[in-house]
Amino acid sequence: MIVLMNLLEKNDEYYLYSYGMDENNLDGIIKIYLKKGTEGEVVKESSEKNRKVTLTAICKLMKARDNGTLSENMIYAS
Repeated sequence: MIVLMNLLEKNDEYYLYSYGMDENNLDGIIKIYLKKGTEGEVVKESSEKNRKVTLTAICKLMKARDNGTLSENMIYAS
């Protein structure tokens, strides 16, 4: 499984990412709050039929936030 995440917007409170499995159709949106210990928020769930895509994207983004490694383009492959 490959999950792609691309930064749409960032400010002092949160980063907003699009995500999905097809680079031409990143139709899901996740908001990652920058304060450690806060939850991420699924703004719009991806149309991918596999719910694991959404869970993987939000978990990987929150882990990157906690490690200080959030970047504009991120990828997860298993």
